Amino acid sequence: MTQWLQPLPTSPHREQTADLLKGIGVLLMIQVHLVELFATEEIYHSTVGHIALFLGGPPAAPVFMAVMGYFLANTNKTLPQLLRRGVLLILGGILLNIGLNMNLLIGIYSGRFALDPYAYIFGADILPLAGLSTICIALVRVIFKQSFIAYLMLAAVVSSVGSVLPHLESAGNALVSYLLPFFGGNSWWSYFPFFPWLTYPLVGCAARLLLHRIAFPITNKPFTTGLALVFFAGLVATMQYASAITADLPSYYHHGPLFALWTSVFLGGWTLLTFFAVTSFPQSRALLYLSWLGRNVTTAYVFQWLLIGNIATEVYQTQQGTQVFMWLLLVVILTSVLMTLWQQVRKQLISAPASSS
Repeated sequence: MTQWLQPLPTSPHREQTADLLKGIGVLLMIQVHLVELFATEEIYHSTVGHIALFLGGPPAAPVFMAVMGYFLANTNKTLPQLLRRGVLLILGGILLNIGLNMNLLIGIYSGRFALDPYAYIFGADILPLAGLSTICIALVRVIFKQSFIAYLMLAAVVSSVGSVLPHLESAGNALVSYLLPFFGGNSWWSYFPFFPWLTYPLVGCAARLLLHRIAFPITNKPFTTGLALVFFAGLVATMQYASAITADLPSYYHHGPLFALWTSVFLGGWTLLTFFAVTSFPQSRALLYLSWLGRNVTTAYVFQWLLIGNIATEVYQTQQGTQVFMWLLLVVILTSVLMTLWQQVRKQLISAPASSS
């Protein structure tokens, strides 16, 4: 695990910023999952709970999706390669749903719980969203080319479409009832539906194309300081609005265009602050560790869910504040250990064919 503390690979600060953004998002994602599933109702609805929900909101899932879109905008992968990756992400998301809910599913089939297993198996979480978004961007980039305006226009449309989808759930078809939540609707297992969450990969694409066209004066300290002050002023002025949405998970998962716009602006300021951290403390051990998490975000996402999901079946909404904090430390440590072990196993699997030949 000492590899966490080794210097970051030589690369532009922009890529280091992306790693750190995702790494911070991983920690915030873990804590919000624990608050949602482990913490008591009193903690969940308290001020501390609302802060945890906000921190696990805009700085987490939207960051992952925007960074993904940022790199998809100019990827060298072909259309078939991107389509294949999208399908694998969707299938991987469903397999992860089974894995993280294994304890619960065993309880359902043994008669311990009277719940619908398919709602857990086909939960519309972030991996299926990433897969659908990859497929969509792979197709539209053929049409949009290098037009960042086209991506922004589509993002505006996507952020507004979700509000009409709940009316489509009247179809009594069982297949439709489990497929529709991946795109929208009122189902409780529709966590990250395509509408409106495709907004953030599209915004990421637009940001990448825009930054390739203009020379953003990010190294100009008076400019960036002024921009940061404007960001913080806007954040403070609108925090009550944003936190009210993130504190209500159905509203957050199925938010409209105004919150999508707010989150997109927030992502710009958040990225700026993260860039400052990268350039100011390039060898900080904490930032190096977070960047390592970010570079391996999918692996971190899988392991933390396998741990949290299966444990949650036994301790669902029973843990007090100190207990939740201890769970946070334990899950972060175990996730990091499992990630390190997986990396070693993966290296051996990759090198095995070469050595045998």
